[in-house]
Amino acid sequence: MRIKRLYLENFQSYSNDEVEFPDGTVFIRGDIGSGKSTLLRAIFSGLFQTNAKDVTPDIESLDELVRLGEESARIELTFEVDSVEYTIEWGLTVDVSESGNRSARTTTCKLTSPDFEEPEEGFSDVQERIQTDIVQMDAESFVNSVYVQQNDIRRLLTADTDERKRILDALLGLNKLDAYIERMENARGAASSIERQAQQAQETLRDQLRDKEDEEDLRQRKQEIATEIEEAREEVNKKEGTLEKWEDAKSALQEDIELYEEREDRRKEIEGQLEEEQNKQREFKKEIRRKQQKQNEKGDKIKQLRDEINGLDARLNEYDVGTAEAAEEAHDTVSEAELKAERQRTEKEAAVKTAQNKLDGLESDLKDEQEDLETAQAEIDEVESELNKARSNLEEQKEALSDELRHRNEATASFLDIGEEEEVTDKTEAIVESRVEDLDTQREDIGTDIGKKETNIDNKQNRIDELQSELKEFEEKVADTEEEIERLHEQDLPTAEDRVETIEEKLDRQVKEASEIASEFGLSVSLDSLTTVRDEHIGEARSELASKNEQVVKAVSDASATIERIEERLEDYDHLKKDEACPLCGQDVPDGHSHEDRREELREQLQQAREERKEANQREETLSEKESRLGQLDDEICEAIRIRDGELTESREQVEEIEQDIADLEKEIDELKREQEDTQDKIDELRSEKSDLKKEVETLRKKQASLKEQVETGTNVLDAYETVDEIRDAVKEIETSVERKQEDLNGAIAEKEQQEQNIEEIQENIEEQKTRISEKQNELEEAEEYRKQVSNQKSFIEKAQEKYETIADLERDMNSLQEDIEHAKERWDDVVERIDELEDKLNDLEAKLGDTDIEELRKEKTQMKENISQLESLIEDLEQQVRELERERTKIKGELDQISDLKERIERGERREQWGDNLYDELQQVKTTYEEVKANLRKQNIALLEKHVNNLFDELYQNENYDKIEIGENYEMLLERSTGEIMSPRLTSGGEGAILNLALRAAIYRLVAEKEARAGQLPPFILDEPTDGLDSTHIRELSELIELIRQWDVPQVFLVSHEDELFDAAENEIYVEMDPATETSQTEVRITSGAAPTPVEGDD
Repeated sequence: MRIKRLYLENFQSYSNDEVEFPDGTVFIRGDIGSGKSTLLRAIFSGLFQTNAKDVTPDIESLDELVRLGEESARIELTFEVDSVEYTIEWGLTVDVSESGNRSARTTTCKLTSPDFEEPEEGFSDVQERIQTDIVQMDAESFVNSVYVQQNDIRRLLTADTDERKRILDALLGLNKLDAYIERMENARGAASSIERQAQQAQETLRDQLRDKEDEEDLRQRKQEIATEIEEAREEVNKKEGTLEKWEDAKSALQEDIELYEEREDRRKEIEGQLEEEQNKQREFKKEIRRKQQKQNEKGDKIKQLRDEINGLDARLNEYDVGTAEAAEEAHDTVSEAELKAERQRTEKEAAVKTAQNKLDGLESDLKDEQEDLETAQAEIDEVESELNKARSNLEEQKEALSDELRHRNEATASFLDIGEEEEVTDKTEAIVESRVEDLDTQREDIGTDIGKKETNIDNKQNRIDELQSELKEFEEKVADTEEEIERLHEQDLPTAEDRVETIEEKLDRQVKEASEIASEFGLSVSLDSLTTVRDEHIGEARSELASKNEQVVKAVSDASATIERIEERLEDYDHLKKDEACPLCGQDVPDGHSHEDRREELREQLQQAREERKEANQREETLSEKESRLGQLDDEICEAIRIRDGELTESREQVEEIEQDIADLEKEIDELKREQEDTQDKIDELRSEKSDLKKEVETLRKKQASLKEQVETGTNVLDAYETVDEIRDAVKEIETSVERKQEDLNGAIAEKEQQEQNIEEIQENIEEQKTRISEKQNELEEAEEYRKQVSNQKSFIEKAQEKYETIADLERDMNSLQEDIEHAKERWDDVVERIDELEDKLNDLEAKLGDTDIEELRKEKTQMKENISQLESLIEDLEQQVRELERERTKIKGELDQISDLKERIERGERREQWGDNLYDELQQVKTTYEEVKANLRKQNIALLEKHVNNLFDELYQNENYDKIEIGENYEMLLERSTGEIMSPRLTSGGEGAILNLALRAAIYRLVAEKEARAGQLPPFILDEPTDGLDSTHIRELSELIELIRQWDVPQVFLVSHEDELFDAAENEIYVEMDPATETSQTEVRITSGAAPTPVEGDD
């Protein structure tokens, strides 16, 4: 896997930066706090988004990843796996609550690649693809294998056993077996549950079967019911045959009745149609007469209109209206004459109107001038009146000014305490103002002082309240602490002491049981010798048993081989003939000997070999039992050590902790009581200070009130000065007003004289215009008379035209009426024809009806219906009987089915119970197999890991304090000192621990690569400030370690450090610096070497 590009926007100290990562070893350096580790954190966050927060020690919430002052951040990370490029885009947005708390949430999470048909979007889908298909590890595995975070280098060393076991099993893929083991355990539980449920179900079913009625009685009753049903159905069939005959007879009667009713209805229908057609015939006759009458009326109207037109023609002298065409021509001629007369009248009327308008204008001007004259006179009168009032007001204001001056001078003398010999003038106002300002400043200063003292009083009261609250809290704490001490004395301490005693008794029993077993091997076990027996004596005993067991196994094997060889020889002898040569040597049998003698000798040897093998088998069983007892002894001693070093130590520490807690709580009570006394002293002191301040405030308030009265008096004096100024201004204004009004009066008199002259000229013009209007009106009257004459002639012509139009309408109506009459006559003939047809049909139906008695037919039908109803009732009774019998039979059948079903279910339950039992055993076997496989794989991994760790530690560690590193079955690490002493890595120095952890991390990285066969696919090996605690020598060795890691086909190694000694180990450099003005990190990529080390297959 290669990291290719990283783009950051508002990510912690980065504002807007893009980094192109080269291959090989990349040294990331810069000043402390410049943003080096942030760059690595961004890569980690880009890969795992919000999951990165959970395994990053110095990040508590996502909003810490967003640059301060910004509302959002974005990471865009491009990387390559197996020559396929992927890009992750992750965006964050910060939300601020009403209380000001910041929180961040993911707004964008998208994974794109040329290999994808469409992008993966959403945190869950992206993480699933990253962890399962691409990177193939989660965030925790990442930081435990390839990413050594700053200040987290001892992570695996300081983890407890279970945590370290979980982490390394996950990295090496063993946790996958846990899922199968858990699945088998769950399946075993399910199998056991199935077996229990099957047992419970069988018991319930057997109880239900016992409650059922006897099966044989039910079958016999079922047969009886079948016979009764058969008899009842035969009776039903007989009655249904009779019913069918009666139904046929009833149907025949019904058909006769329906035929009669149908014919009767048809007869009535035809009579109705006949009556309807006869009514139509009468209506047509009336309609023809009515239309003929209307024709006659319209002819008379036409004659009347022609007579009226002749009368109009006689009254028109110049125009002819004898025909409609003549009337139309006359109308055109008179219209032209009328239009001409109207134009003449309009012209005359306009001339009169123009003259009248001019007259109206003159009269309006006259009226305006007269009104202006009246207004001018009124204005003169008003100005004279105002002038008189202004002169009177002027005298009054002068008197008021004199009075106000006197009042002002007296008030000023009193306020400033001036004697009679000193004169008060306008300039004295400045002295008064200065005096008022001084007094007001003193008053405000006192007010400020009062405010400060009152604030001080409030602060002291608040402090008193706080101290009283603290005093109450102290009292509550003392009570709670005393209660806690009492509880510890009465409950926790006795319980813990009892637990110590119980565990000591348990340990004694455990040691006793172990001692009894140890005595079988000649060993002595005591509480102090447990570890020695476990680590040395048991091992020696095992070795001794193993040696004996090898001898016994060899003896059994030798005896078995001897038995097999003798049995083969005996078989050969069994197939020999009497005189045949010996099968062993090929020679003839000597005289006096026989094959039987040799067989007997072989049988004795066979018996002896079998006894030897039996004895060896017995010895093997005895050794096996001893091995089992030795294993039991090992378990017993381990349990005793666990109780001694675990439960007993923990319980004794718990007693000591409780006793220490009691002592601490008693000290806390003493301290609380001392604090109570100090707090009460502070309250008393504050109350005394508060009382003194209140007295000072009262004195100041009195002084402030006196100053306020003086300020108000001075303000009144200044108001008097202002009043004098206002009156002086008023006198000046009135004097100016008198002069202005006198000028206005003179102008108004001159304007009035000019208006009187204008009125005389307008009156002369009005008389002349009236004469011209009279002449124009005479001409208008002559034109109007001529227009009326022409209009009357036009009216007569138009009346004649209207009458001609009415005559045309009447003639059209007469033609329409004639057409209606002809049409009505045709419809009359059609109705007459239909009446004849209907009368023929009616006569035919009456003949068919003849003398049929319909009532008699209906009586017969009613009687038949009653008979059928009675028979149907009998049939229904029989069918009801059959239904009841069938219901009883169905119920019995259900009971029998339930009995059969219960028996079948009981059998199925028995089979299911047996299946569950077999399945439980099979699943236990599978679970055991998985556990054994996991244990074996862990042993293999531990062996490889131990090898790599020792090789790397030897490369890094330059001292000779330690000979080797051992890794236990649960990945616990132990260091063997050169003296042979075994110690825990927790006891190493900071530098030794750092070296050990680096060796462990690098070994894990290599082991994962070897196990997965994908070194080139693994993420870059990332070291963030790994030199903490290392001296210069080991820092140089770290450079060699980095070079060694590069030889493992690792495409990239990222190293963050401020140690320049590591720079030579890097092929490339990314320099990070912080802009102090903007507090923004910036990067610069520097390619220092183009060559990469040649990959090697591995170490020996």
